[in-house]
Amino acid sequence: RLAPPAVKKPVRAIRRSSHYIYFLYQDGTVEAALLTHTGHSAHGENAVSHWQHVAEIIPGRHQTLALCTDGTVLAAGRGYGQSYVVSGWRNVKQLYQSSGLAAAVTASGSVYALWADTNEPVQGTESWQGVTALALGDDFLLGLTGDGEVLAAGHNDSALSAVKGWKNIVQVAAGEAHTLGLHA
Repeated sequence: RLAPPAVKKPVRAIRRSSHYIYFLYQDGTVEAALLTHTGHSAHGENAVSHWQHVAEIIPGRHQTLALCTDGTVLAAGRGYGQSYVVSGWRNVKQLYQSSGLAAAVTASGSVYALWADTNEPVQGTESWQGVTALALGDDFLLGLTGDGEVLAAGHNDSALSAVKGWKNIVQVAAGEAHTLGLHA
């Protein structure tokens, strides 16, 4: 069992950001431990000790997101001066984060997506249905539907046009400025 030196609870998962290691305990609580060589971040992404009922944690550059067991989402930190406004996100089954975006797929296959710098919804994703997975770049996101179609939204025209017409895809991935699809 891994645990920070002062804590003796069973750990479910460990995640890392540039400044902290996050311990998700089996009881659904979370703790952030400073990576001593990096120094504290002034963004507040480590303010997670009060979180409960957490199923998954997604640390980002200056913000941390958590998927709770009831399908809600928590956020800590201020990537661009403000935290993600995710308090209205419900029925989430998968949670994603990149340096420029936060996004989630709901149990019904709809999508929540916000820009990190403005907290504004990503245009075009509000109409997505039947999505089973997402892949996030810095300035775009891909949605994979249950029938193998790939949807795209965001500000990266080359990434958006690259996936037009993709069919029979079973998995998608994205990076800073690239898209990948695994064909069935």
